[in-house]
Amino acid sequence: SEITRNATGSTGDIEISTPRLSVPNGALVSTLIRGTGNAGDIVIKDAESISLSSDNGELSNILSLVEFNSTGNTGNIIIEKSDTHLVDDGARIASTIRDNGSTGNAGSVNINVRNLISLDNQATIFSTIDTGSLGNSVGVQISTDSLRVNGGAQILSGNQGSRGTAGNILIIANDSIILGGIGEDGIPSSIASGLGPNMITGQGGNIEILTVLTVGLLCAGVV
Repeated sequence: SEITRNATGSTGDIEISTPRLSVPNGALVSTLIRGTGNAGDIVIKDAESISLSSDNGELSNILSLVEFNSTGNTGNIIIEKSDTHLVDDGARIASTIRDNGSTGNAGSVNINVRNLISLDNQATIFSTIDTGSLGNSVGVQISTDSLRVNGGAQILSGNQGSRGTAGNILIIANDSIILGGIGEDGIPSSIASGLGPNMITGQGGNIEILTVLTVGLLCAGVV
């Protein structure tokens, strides 16, 4: 769902309800603003399994995006009432304001999955404002039984612009959270919220991690 360059308007929402969802090998689910307007929400629900994987440098994505010197807010990404969620090989789930000159607020990424959320091999979940853009990040909220963040995977809420806020990260895990490992690019697995070096005025977000049983920080894991 897209508003093209120099056009004005808002995209519609995308809602997917299916027993199994696979987003492989560079496939894309997106709401996109390249003109002026607001990007719609992306809602995925009622799935027994959701899998994103990439191959040969083709990154699979679920994105709500404002880019190319555009103005508008990104939508929220909501994944709910599902059982298992796997994100691998650099795949991304993100709501972000991107590219120099873009203005707007990045929506939230809210994932509620019953059994397991696994991020591996530089996969990322994020709500961000990129360098040169202006706005606020709402943040990331994850609720599950078990969360695994391995192999340089990241959960991020940040603001690399000149003014604004980095959103909060809230993680609720009924059983366990395991964070560790380094990606092929040497970057460690991490859960982070922060501001970029070009920030004139702004506020970083909070990170809150709630679990009943186990939090494990393995080799090179960073919070």
